[in-house]
Amino acid sequence: TDFRLLMYKHWTLEESMNHSGYFYGAMELHRDKGVRALKNFFATAGIPPGDYRQLYSCMPLPIRKSMKNRFSEFGKAYGLSKDKMFLQQFVLDRGPLGDAKHALWLKEISSSDASYMLFALLSFIPNELSNFRLDLLPQTEGGRRDTAAISDLERQAMRDNFWRAFDMVLCKDPSSLREGVEQAIEV
Repeated sequence: TDFRLLMYKHWTLEESMNHSGYFYGAMELHRDKGVRALKNFFATAGIPPGDYRQLYSCMPLPIRKSMKNRFSEFGKAYGLSKDKMFLQQFVLDRGPLGDAKHALWLKEISSSDASYMLFALLSFIPNELSNFRLDLLPQTEGGRRDTAAISDLERQAMRDNFWRAFDMVLCKDPSSLREGVEQAIEV
């Protein structure tokens, strides 16, 4: 079993809980009361702010090793159910990949993390197709958007996304895994 937390091994514990559906809903993190409850939960569980606000991989090893017990023991008082906090899933231990600077990010990849990474890579919208950059879209001579050219750009972007996701699934190149992590966190 592993935590039902979005990308927590590649992010901060606080951000992961704020972006994970179960924890967000159960603790009502959309309200000030819920944000205070989250901080109280961390305090009760003995996880200091300096630890839950840094990357999981940088947290002290004793805290990481005891997190499941801490969540199980103290979660009930905050509306968290032990059977819903954890998820049966596979975790792939890749060992250190790539350069030493990013090796910790990619050591373990859970099946849920892989699905988030895959979804993020497949749904990536390049800047030239983004709604924020309408001025970059191809135009006809009359100044209107060239729908045929835009459609071609969209198809090319989907193909590129597919091959980037395919490379990530193969787990051979650390840069494609790192890109998947970064995209999943950004989404």
